Amino acid sequence: MTLLEVDQNVSKVFAMAQERPISVYRYRTPYAVVVSTTMWLAASKLEDFVPPHSPLTRIKEYVDFELQTRLDEIEALSIRSRIGMKPEQAIRALLLQVMHSIQTESALHGQIMSNMVFRWFVGLQVNAPLWDRTRFTWDLRKLLECVEAVELLLDVTQLAAAKGAADFNINVALARSWALRHARLRQRVPVEDYPGGPFILMPACKQMQA
Repeated sequence: MTLLEVDQNVSKVFAMAQERPISVYRYRTPYAVVVSTTMWLAASKLEDFVPPHSPLTRIKEYVDFELQTRLDEIEALSIRSRIGMKPEQAIRALLLQVMHSIQTESALHGQIMSNMVFRWFVGLQVNAPLWDRTRFTWDLRKLLECVEAVELLLDVTQLAAAKGAADFNINVALARSWALRHARLRQRVPVEDYPGGPFILMPACKQMQA
C-alpha cells in the first residue's frame, strides 16, 4: 500500500491493521508499518519503556536480589492463601508507595496502571490486566496485617533507602506506622531519625525476637 493510498483510506487502513500489520511504501521503498495497539503491545517488552537511568532501575536489581534471597520466607507467609496477589508483588507495590510517598492504595493502583516503569517494578507484563482496584486495596491491607510480611517489607525498604535515598521521597512515617501495628516490631521503631538518614527499624536482636 502506498502512502497516498493510506492518506485516502485512513479508516480502512486502521480497520485492516486490526487483523494484520500493513506495510506502507513511499517511492516503492518501505516507509512505515501500521499495526494495532494490541499487536504492538504483544510484540513489545516492558523493559523497552524503562529509562536506563531511572532510579528504580538501580533499586530493582537490589530488591530482586533481596527477595530472591528471602524467597523461603515469602513462600512460608501465612498470608499467601488469603490474598489474590503474589506476596512478592504486593511487597513491591508497597515499596513503591513508601518510596514515592503515594498517599493511598487507590492512588497507587492508578500509578501502576498508567506508569510503565511501576508496572515493570511490580512484575507485570506490558499487556497484563491490572488487579481490580477494590481487590488490590484489600490485598495490600491484608498483607500489612501479617507481621512477617511487614518485617520483610520494611527491612527491604530500609536497605533500598540506603542505596538510593536521594532519589526518592521516602515516607518514613508511613513505614513506621506499618511497624507500629505489630508488637514484635513496635520495639524496633526508633524514637527519632538518625543523622545518617531514615532509620525505620532498629536491627533485630535475639531478645527482641524472643
